[in-house]
This record gives sequence, structure tokens and C-alpha cells, in this order.
Amino acid sequence: MIIVLPARKDNYVTNLRTQNIDAVKSNVGHASTLDLFKLYNENKNANSSVTLSFNTEGDDAGDNEEFILTDALGNSVTFITDTTNDIQDASVVVNDKVVIGLLNVNNIEDYVDIFKNSINSVTENSDGLTLNITAFSNSNNELILKQDNSGILGDTLITLPDVNYVSVSSNTEDSFCRKEISAILLDFDIEDFKNNFMENVTFNNSAFNSLKAEIILYDVSTGQTKPRSYNLSAYNLKKDFEEGIGKDTIHFSDVGELSNFTNLNNNASDNSFKIPGYISLVDDIEILDYPINGSETTPTCFIEKGDEDAVFDISDYFISQIDSEVNQNPVNKGILITFNNLENNNNKTYFVKRFGSRHLLNKSLVPILKISLPDSEFTIPKKTQFAKRFLDSEETFYLFNRNTSLNSFKSPADSSLKLRITSEDKNTVYLDSKTTDNPLNYKGQIISGIKKAVIDDTDISRFNSTIAENIKNDKLVSYLIWYWDSDDDNVEDFIVKEEKIEFNLTETTNDKTYSNLVSSIKFENTTLSGDNKVNIGHVYFLDTRASLEVVKVPFDILSENLEEVKYQLVNVDNNKVLYDYSNSTKLFYDGEKYVFNFCLPAIYKKFRVKFNFKVSNKINDNSYIIKNKEIFRVE
Repeated sequence: MIIVLPARKDNYVTNLRTQNIDAVKSNVGHASTLDLFKLYNENKNANSSVTLSFNTEGDDAGDNEEFILTDALGNSVTFITDTTNDIQDASVVVNDKVVIGLLNVNNIEDYVDIFKNSINSVTENSDGLTLNITAFSNSNNELILKQDNSGILGDTLITLPDVNYVSVSSNTEDSFCRKEISAILLDFDIEDFKNNFMENVTFNNSAFNSLKAEIILYDVSTGQTKPRSYNLSAYNLKKDFEEGIGKDTIHFSDVGELSNFTNLNNNASDNSFKIPGYISLVDDIEILDYPINGSETTPTCFIEKGDEDAVFDISDYFISQIDSEVNQNPVNKGILITFNNLENNNNKTYFVKRFGSRHLLNKSLVPILKISLPDSEFTIPKKTQFAKRFLDSEETFYLFNRNTSLNSFKSPADSSLKLRITSEDKNTVYLDSKTTDNPLNYKGQIISGIKKAVIDDTDISRFNSTIAENIKNDKLVSYLIWYWDSDDDNVEDFIVKEEKIEFNLTETTNDKTYSNLVSSIKFENTTLSGDNKVNIGHVYFLDTRASLEVVKVPFDILSENLEEVKYQLVNVDNNKVLYDYSNSTKLFYDGEKYVFNFCLPAIYKKFRVKFNFKVSNKINDNSYIIKNKEIFRVE
């Protein structure tokens, strides 16, 4: 089963600088697209910057190590380290060099603030030095240096000593550069998902424990040149963002509408990026750290050709949000998507990759969180009398305690329900004392009034001499006997139900002619509704050239057993695949028909959809597609 959550908020932020507008203060919350781009030395209006990374595993700073910074106006200032004198003042100047006091500073993490204070002190000292560069202390032991004046003249060199505790990480050369980026902000209503689907879920025993959660952004940049061969990364936000109502993606004139690359929301205590126009991994976002396995891997998506959709696997993060046993108080403030750190720091331009926003009229292109559940193995068939059974095969049998509805089994004292298989005359026991279990549905719930027994492929075997002599016309006619087995050997077994069953020796030798198969689909709720409610679908595959036996009592024609079948859901109007073939779209054969759970979101209302089915043929290791001709309208 596939469950789709559309984004409830989306936006993109950028530090793009135009002649009249600094877009760090602009909002595009109601734009129809979400634009990702990175510009390298393209814009004459931008301010150059450089990022210094301090390596916590590197050596400590030495004495008299010189750093030289040059601003856009040609002013150069030399900074020199001092590890011998106790210098508290950040603006000490000796021989026209600004002294960086590092005596008794043992943690390289502290270097960032010390260097920042020394650089920013130059504009305030009275020693004749001038430097139009501002330093910002970023997270992750980074120091950002930004030219106060815009333009190409700010692309100056920065001279570092030959040390291993600090390096330039913002580009491939030791120089300032004009780098402008954008980042996408997304939020999905995970709490609503929990309210709709997680009630009474026993997580570890359910299909949710094996779910796959993917953020999908659909490419809408048709007809234009697009960047290619780069990676995008996804991070989880630590602060709430407000979408805003701005729409101008050309001049970025909607200034002051939240959110932007300065402020995320109206909450005074939690409303801003640490550094306007820059992404801070600890203060504003953090790498998706998964409490399930402790991994710190960032979900990434490689854009190879340029026109593909972006898909990010956030399964572990999503599980941590919905599994209360792992995370009692999950906090979800949204997802941030931008260029991978490597692409963000290289000297290439990537312009522009456009994705559809939630404000598009075409709802098949809006951002979604797709949750895929491999739930077919949890299916409990409602009818089992038509199931075709085989010798030397694992088979599953169900017993239903049903009158007008399912009721709990009433058992004798100190007894357990078991299964016995005997000969047709009940004089020979082929299998005895097979234990039964309580089957689980896809939520991991025990369904009252149903028992399940599973026999393995050696329990009823043609190689058993007793069984072999009773096989007639390639069939073994037997009796299933469900009974309560008392712990007291002196108490007679209580028979619950007896039913005749046939075990077939082999399947027909005729291969399926897939070109003659047609499919018929029915839904228990009659219609398809875009209400995120679980509907159950029934599929019959019928051979149009089959010779069917005449029967006296009419009943539904049984579906052909095609073994593994998966479905695909297609939007008829634009031929876009909504749900593709996967383990989450696998059908369950119950002996009469194929069954599957089905769910559609509200954004698919008024869609016209159709189904295709993929059948695996193990003989030639190939797959066949059976197309259903019926078109359904989502209501």
C-alpha cells in the first residue's frame, strides 16, 4: 500500500542580490515553483565571501603564523598568532599586524570566535588599519568572511600559513568568491498521518516497521537548459517556518513576507537564520540523525541528466517520527533541501532546477512524501474454500469464528487450538498437532476470531509412502480437522470444524498465454475516494480462451493464479505514473482473486486513473504487462 502526504507548506529562500533588492529578505511562499540554483562569480551585484574551516583534529596554532586578508577596496591587513603572551584585547596591533591571542586556548572550537573578534576589531581600531570585511561565526567550526562591498573587486586572495588546523572550504582556490544559492523549505503533516493511520498500531509487528518514506519533488523546468551531474541533500529543520504570500521570483520584490533567508517565522525567540543568507548545520538545520541506528548519513539525490525528479529516502527519520517506542516526543519542523556540500563549495554554476510547488493547479506535480508499506504478506483472505492446494508446498489455512461478525474463540479449559490432516475416510492421520497462531493485520494487530496454521513443504509430501498410495488422479483428497487439544491426555479432543480439501500433485502443464488474459477490478467501497482512507481492491485475471466447466450452482469465476503480480497507477490525462510497480503495490492471491489495500490523497481528487499489472514469468525470466481498460474517476 502507498500513502501520499502532500506538502502543507513549501517555499524557497535565496541570498541572490539584484541591483535593487537583496533577496535574503524576500519571500516567494506562493510561487508556483521551487527553484534550486547556485551561482559562482556570475553576479556583479553580489558580495564575495570565503569560508574557513577549523579542523578539530588538526594541530594547535603555532606562534607568529600570518594570515593576510584583502578587501574589495584594496586594503590588506596581516593577522599574526601569538601563543606566548596573554592578550585579552582583540584589537592589539603590533608593527601594523593585528595580534590574535591564543595563549592557553586548547580547544580549536574556540578559535572561530577569537579569529572573528580579531577580524571585526579592525574596523574599530585607531591604528590606521582599514578592512571592509565582516566575519561571522558559523556552526560546524566554520568562520565566514564577507566583503562589505559588492562586485568582482571583492574576489581577492586570502593568504593562509601552511598549517592543518584551518583551510578554505568555500571554493577550490584560496580566494573570496561571489556565491549565491537557494534552498527549499518543506513541511508535511506527519501528525495527521499518525492520527489517520497509526491508531492501535503495534509498530514492530506491523508493515510500518518496513516502510519506505521518500520525499519527491517533480521537475517542471520543461523547455530550458538545466544543470546536471550534481547531488542534492536533505536536512531536517530545527525551527518552524512560515510559508508567506510572496510570488515574485523575477525581481524578488516581496520583501518582508516570511519566510526568507533572514527570518523563518514571527516568533521573536526562534525566527532567524544564524547568519542571513547562509546555512548553518547546527543552529538552523541539522543532519538527519536517525535514532534507529545512529547513522549520520545525509539523504542525497543525484541529478544525472538534469530533467529528472528528485527523490530523497528519509525512511529512518520518518520512522523515528511515528514510532513512539523509539521517540516519545518527536519534533518535526520541516525539511530543507539544497546542494550537497561538495557542489556548494566548488567553482561551478548550477542554474536553474525548478520543481513544482504545492500551489500548482496540476496536483500530480506538487511535492509529496510517499510512504510505501510492503503489506501484502499481512493480508488475511476472507474466503479460503477456493484456494488450490499442492503437495510438497507450504500452505496456510485459516479458521474463522464468524456468525454475523467475527467473535473471539471460546475454548475449553487448558486447551489450545490445533490442526490435523487425515485421509478422506479419516482413518489415516497424515499430519497431527499442528499449532495455530493469531494472524496479524498490516497494523500488527491480532484480529479476534481468526486462527492460522501453516504447514511447511515437507508436512504433506508425495514422497511419504502413506500419502503416495492415496493419491488418485494427481490429487490427494483429505480432511482438515480443527480441534481443541487439552493438556490432559485423559480428556478427549474437542472437534471445532472438519472440511474436505484436495492437495494437487502438480499444476497444469499448460503455460499461461498472457495475451489472452484480461483483468477486472472491483473495490469494496465501490468508488475511488481521495480521502486517505484505506480501500480494498479485488482483481480477477481471466483467460478469454479458457474452456470453463458447466456448473449447476452459479458463482464467481476464479481468477487465474499468476503468482507474483504488482500494479501501477497512471494518471490518464497526463500519462504520469502515480504509483509504480514495487513491493508496496504487490497483490495477494487468496485462491479466488487478487487482493490489495489502496489509498488515495485529497490532491488526486478529480483525477482519471487506470491500472496496469506486471506479472513475473519465471520460465523465461521476463515480465508481462496486463493493461486494464477501465478508467476510474477519483471522487
